[in-house]
Amino acid sequence: MKLQNILLAVCTGLLLTLSATAAADWQQEFLGAELRDANGGTVPVERLKGKIVGLYFSAHWCPPCRKFTPELVKFYDQLQQQKQPFEIVLVSSDKSEKEMYNYMQETKMKWLALPYGRPEKKSLSQKFSVTGIPALVILDATGQTITREGRAEVTTNSAGAFAKWEKTASKEAAPASKEAAPASKE
Repeated sequence: MKLQNILLAVCTGLLLTLSATAAADWQQEFLGAELRDANGGTVPVERLKGKIVGLYFSAHWCPPCRKFTPELVKFYDQLQQQKQPFEIVLVSSDKSEKEMYNYMQETKMKWLALPYGRPEKKSLSQKFSVTGIPALVILDATGQTITREGRAEVTTNSAGAFAKWEKTASKEAAPASKEAAPASKE
């Protein structure tokens, strides 16, 4: 019986470790090991850890994208000035790598991009049911979807959108922490 308890404890510990590792590594699973900045520089995907992440599906040739992008740039810049734990990753549908970088530079995108032509673009579009652009999918720090309506939320409530996302992310994390805490006696 003692051996069973030890094995159970070891297995439970391994499962918890694997769960924590999986949650921490969603960025690499979804995006690969490296991202790019607006100048084509390589940035490790670890930069996203602990942050709410917006996956921005967009392209230079898309008129609605060109209309929404300046609004998103302003929103992003404000959050960065406030030192909020938020990052955007461009998932480009541009026709070339050069177009993608021109788009990022022309519109003053200071966020990251999935390297052009990576197979993850297709899998991300499928995973989040993106059928048209622009689309902004918001993920919490564990890779769980907060909303697929990020574009509408930035457009209609830019002042409150991030706070809403943080609140949703906190609620999703709360059940796990409540289960770990002992019940209080009142």
